[in-house]
Amino acid sequence: MSDQATDVEFTEVEVPLPASQERALPDLPAFLFDRLARDRDLARAGQRVLQLATHSGRLARGFAARGCYVTAIGPDEAQLDLAGRRDRELDVYVDYRVGSGPEAQDEGAYDLVCTGARWDGLTPEGALSAQLARRSLVETGCLAAVAVTPLALPGSFAERASLLESRRRPGWPGAPTGITPEWLDSLHAAGFVAVRGEAVDFMMPVARKLLPALLSSWMGVGLESAASAVAGVQDGKERDEVPMRLWLVSGRRG
Repeated sequence: MSDQATDVEFTEVEVPLPASQERALPDLPAFLFDRLARDRDLARAGQRVLQLATHSGRLARGFAARGCYVTAIGPDEAQLDLAGRRDRELDVYVDYRVGSGPEAQDEGAYDLVCTGARWDGLTPEGALSAQLARRSLVETGCLAAVAVTPLALPGSFAERASLLESRRRPGWPGAPTGITPEWLDSLHAAGFVAVRGEAVDFMMPVARKLLPALLSSWMGVGLESAASAVAGVQDGKERDEVPMRLWLVSGRRG
């Protein structure tokens, strides 16, 4: 960590932030869906997509904006309601369902099953989770896991938030650090082929007032740490270019 980050201290802030700030965060970059269309013949208009472990709806929304028919299943009804409001603001439609996984009606129904979480994070048995998702795919269907997080570069807001969170919550495992072998192993074990992972770095413009919500939502740090990390920087800026990393792991049904 940089000297600047090690000197960071908690700043008095008002939390929690309004839910409207979470809803106003940027959606996933278009190049993610361009890559899926180019490399996997996915994210094309008319294709059927199932998202599991849905929270903000950003992944589902991106597919819907490209003309896909999207069903998104998630555990938190309030989160799904917020996602639906954002969809209506952007004039896209996603069929949200409260639940923990595919149902009998989903078997063999989708061209793509995806999640914004690790497959081995959906259940204690990662391979089993991928096997259940596999049943929802057509014979040539694809399974994909997508993760996006701010990069904790030296002196960045993400680094400041990580340091504050580790002080506030000893034992915190830290923000996601990349694709692990387990991501790929769980797909291989479930019978997927052409399994591969890739990472892409990019800059995301974000309003300064939305940064605490972004850091908390996309890094897993507490809102107190995220808000304090931002409040501790007084440089008069209203917008920032936030360095981000996108991880994509995918495989085709074998």
